Amino acid sequence: MSHDGEMILDNLVGYHNVAIFTGASGRGFKFTPLCGRILVDLATTGKTYYDISPFSITRPGVIKPGHAAQPSSAARLKPGL
Repeated sequence: MSHDGEMILDNLVGYHNVAIFTGASGRGFKFTPLCGRILVDLATTGKTYYDISPFSITRPGVIKPGHAAQPSSAARLKPGL
């Protein structure tokens, strides 16, 4: 849940091919077809036709601009180790 109670629908900061949708608080089911289309657009092209700026992950209080997600320690391990 975001601090302002609004959904987050955006690309994950630092990952151009990872799209997220969260924080719908029981109302997101109504938007499933539209959000699905937007998530596909974001994950495949990095942009969408729809104005999703009100749901940006970089809006005040959600995540700081320029703050990239950090991979887990398991993701940093090299294959075969």
